[in-house]
Amino acid sequence: MIIDEMASLSLGERDIVVDIARAMVPFEQEIAQRWHDLYVTSRTIHQARERTVRSFRHAVRLLLTSLADGNFSGYLKRIQKTGVSFARLKEKYENLIFFFRFYEESVTPCLRGAFPERIDLVLRTLEHLYHGIIAIMSRAYFIELEKDREKFLSTLVHDLRNPLIGMTGFAQMMVERKLSKEKEIKLLTIIKNSGEKMSCLIDHALTYGRLKSGKALLMLSDVDVAEIAKEAAMVLLPEIEKKSCCVSINTRQLKDWDYLTPVRANADRELILRAVGNYLSNAVKHAKTMIAVTTEEKGEDVLISVRDDGPGVPQDKLSLIFENYYVVPGGKPGIGIGLASVKMIADLHKGRAWVETECGNRCTFYLALPKKWQEQKAAHT
Repeated sequence: MIIDEMASLSLGERDIVVDIARAMVPFEQEIAQRWHDLYVTSRTIHQARERTVRSFRHAVRLLLTSLADGNFSGYLKRIQKTGVSFARLKEKYENLIFFFRFYEESVTPCLRGAFPERIDLVLRTLEHLYHGIIAIMSRAYFIELEKDREKFLSTLVHDLRNPLIGMTGFAQMMVERKLSKEKEIKLLTIIKNSGEKMSCLIDHALTYGRLKSGKALLMLSDVDVAEIAKEAAMVLLPEIEKKSCCVSINTRQLKDWDYLTPVRANADRELILRAVGNYLSNAVKHAKTMIAVTTEEKGEDVLISVRDDGPGVPQDKLSLIFENYYVVPGGKPGIGIGLASVKMIADLHKGRAWVETECGNRCTFYLALPKKWQEQKAAHT
């Protein structure tokens, strides 16, 4: 039950909490502002999305003042929704805790002024209440995250099962029936392609797992990102041709890809190949007729972009598109780790990944890598 964490509050303590809540009503705006000031001061450490900050500021305004009517059950449900909201916004758990601790610091000066004679009792009671609140928010947060993980695993198993069923069926057909040489070659090609698709899915999941756990190590070298873009596009060429989609790299068409001008960066070749491949794979899913890849030097960065003429990403989803397990509602099916992996690869290189959309139509995904990554790192050590 949601109220379980509060069961140990005595009736006397509940009365004190209601007294506190009523006393804090006049200070509602002051507390919210003080909380925001604390967040701004520590933003470099506990940086969060603006949407999350707005959501928590709203929760802060209600945190004690909403208890003035003594409705503990309704109040605790709001607390639970705050935990769920943090999980859905893909916010870090430590920010949830720090944000709440900022609230404690914000409300304490007001409490000392309102209850000077029994401040110790008030603070002890609130500390008791706070432990219960954090337990409720934490439980709601992790339950919601677990739903995402279950969805990811379910989709991954589904995506692996489909080609496996096909491979098994075709192999059985070859064993049980006498087929012409031409038919056998056709079935073997299908089995080979299905096996490669499964291998690709597993590779994606393993790379994602290493990045997510922090076990991915950078193997930096001097690389040509234009050549990497070409290699990523060649891997996807069968899918590109199946869609009759036109793909250009630095304005050059397929027949001229051997003449691309090198664009050099200091990066992990395999990880950048994975990132560009993920961008291209996403573009192939959504493009109507064209995909344009560019690689160029831009100031202190090397910039890679992948643009397509698909339906675009809704403006209210742009901030979520790189989150773990996120799939745009109504979009193409997937396991939601491709773009999340790109962002983690960018972060590992001290770079940046983002997307821009044109009036809800067409999308351009960007990956910026610092040209002097090693020198920048050395300057901070």
